[in-house]
Amino acid sequence: MTPTVENTASFAVPPTWLTGSCPQWCQSSHEESHTYPDRVHWSAEACVPMSAAPGDTAAPGRSLLDEYDPDEVRVYLTQHYRECGPRIEVGRTDEPVRIALTPAEANQLADALRFMVGLATAAVAGRPAAPAAGDGALVEITVGADGFLDPDVARKAVRSVAGDDRPAYVLVRGHLDRPGGYDVSAAAREIGSALWAARDIHVLASGPGAAAFGAAIRHHAEDERKFRAASE
Repeated sequence: MTPTVENTASFAVPPTWLTGSCPQWCQSSHEESHTYPDRVHWSAEACVPMSAAPGDTAAPGRSLLDEYDPDEVRVYLTQHYRECGPRIEVGRTDEPVRIALTPAEANQLADALRFMVGLATAAVAGRPAAPAAGDGALVEITVGADGFLDPDVARKAVRSVAGDDRPAYVLVRGHLDRPGGYDVSAAAREIGSALWAARDIHVLASGPGAAAFGAAIRHHAEDERKFRAASE
């Protein structure tokens, strides 16, 4: 389903609390009786069937007997009438998943999903894991058998994409088990400093140090970006 962007909000007379116009994508039926939390603009939904969902689970309020009618991922826009911009929300069938993203965050998620699709299709086809041409810059590094992440290896891995302004994907093979290790911090500095121009940085890693490693890379990229801007 492709959502419409036409304004189909329906009301004979705008309620007094609606002091501005609806967004062009609004399909809400605003009423005077709506309380403050319900004064929300809603868009049409884009729905994707979840045919790969586990067969022994069901969304809240649904029965396993509904196998012929698979759950769906629902994506739509919402914006409270006092908010300055919309959020992209994700739901499952008729139940909210409580995921709400800004447009910028949704764009980052879209990049990450496209990259994951590339990884999956490459694995099925027996090809090396890499984003499609033009989609992004790939940096692959491997954690040593002893858990050591060599900063020199990181420096060499990122050299070919230094200054690239496409989205960057840092694929870490192995587990980052030592989030506070000096080697991990140094590797993050090498990678982040080289990816200063990347539109977005996505770190795909596992282990207790994965989140901190990604945050450190983005921090160093931002520092390098500010340094270059101040030097111009």
